[in-house]
Amino acid sequence: MNKIHNPASMPPGIGYSHGIELAPGARLICTSGQVGVDADGVLAESFEDQADQVFRNILTILDDAGMGREDIIKLNVFMTRRADLPAYGPILERHLGDYVPTDTLVLVSGLVREACYIEIDCWAAKA
Repeated sequence: MNKIHNPASMPPGIGYSHGIELAPGARLICTSGQVGVDADGVLAESFEDQADQVFRNILTILDDAGMGREDIIKLNVFMTRRADLPAYGPILERHLGDYVPTDTLVLVSGLVREACYIEIDCWAAKA
């Protein structure tokens, strides 16, 4: 099992953990950046729908590798609109529950498709 590190001498992470130590002998998977495109290649229209699809895509990849949300060790989140930040937290919680991996969130000027508002790549590890 991976071990979360949130030192008491640091401010609490809001929606993220400060560090995660991999279990000895853990298998590691990293995903490509996922955007809000479904299996038919359709891009969702709203930020919320895109973000939900991104997490469904990530969890589908992890499931295919025999892993789940509790195995996520790192999310790299890229968003194009600052106004969508308040909506992200509840979406993250809906898909990951109270589990909070490490993450980096960066605001960018654009993604692979102009209509994409969010892209996330994921690292997961399981012993």
